[in-house]
Amino acid sequence: MLKRCFYAAVFIIIPCAGTNAANYKQICDQNFKAACKFIFEVTEMECMDAASALDEVDSYCGDDSHCWLEALVDASEGDWDERDAYIFLNELDALDLPGATILNCYQY
Repeated sequence: MLKRCFYAAVFIIIPCAGTNAANYKQICDQNFKAACKFIFEVTEMECMDAASALDEVDSYCGDDSHCWLEALVDASEGDWDERDAYIFLNELDALDLPGATILNCYQY
């Protein structure tokens, strides 16, 4: 389906200053599985593969939302348009992993 979407180049992260390790672990415990399930349902990718690709997009695009949309559309090879990418990013963001990436949560 959209497996290649993440191999080619999403995870919008809202930084959360002051989160201590215990709170961080609790946030990860609550949201990690939901994020992985969502990613697999949409992309059919394993969570850590998708997380690695999302991390690459994050390091390339940073806070540039247009860059994120373009990266997803390009990576989907025609399966997604900007609207699809926007919906995906918003749904993923709603899973609320403040200050964390899936990769960081995986370490806990």
